[in-house]
Amino acid sequence: LQPDRGYTANLSLVDGTGTALGSVPVTLDTTNPALLVSAPTSGQFISNFYGSAPNVAISGSATDTNLISWTLDWGPGGVPTTWTTLGTGTTAPVSSTLSTGTLSVGPYTLRLRAGDLAGNSSTLLIPLTIANFTLTANKLQFNSGTSETVTFTSGIPGNVTQTLTIKNKAGQVVRTIAPGARSQGNY
Repeated sequence: LQPDRGYTANLSLVDGTGTALGSVPVTLDTTNPALLVSAPTSGQFISNFYGSAPNVAISGSATDTNLISWTLDWGPGGVPTTWTTLGTGTTAPVSSTLSTGTLSVGPYTLRLRAGDLAGNSSTLLIPLTIANFTLTANKLQFNSGTSETVTFTSGIPGNVTQTLTIKNKAGQVVRTIAPGARSQGNY
């Protein structure tokens, strides 16, 4: 087996009356593209609660002497069945942004793929966990004199101590509700 590099293929044809010569450059390439995602890291916990979301910068590289292209995708779950393309390119630096602001809490996967002129290819999967904090209310205005209530729902990205502070129009605290420790989930 010869090492990967450029070669010259020579051909000579000989018959009883003469000789014909020809040559053509060829490249032997048996090496798959080398892939790296340097950020985010494998298994990283991404949450607006910790200041790393909603836009996560993705950086890495796809290198090969004869690189054709790379594609960066993301998909929901640990083993996605659908993928959304974040970016493509034909040179080594891989750079894109994953917007996580509207994603549900749970596992996600980044996928970097690359191919070269010889048909060699590589795939790299990076598992992530998206855990954004959310807060919603079923009403924005209510009348306490008619026993109306407001239901607050919060999506908690991890184990936290949750406190709900209600302020009046002037910004003064009128009620504090401290349900205490909460684990990941919706409350």
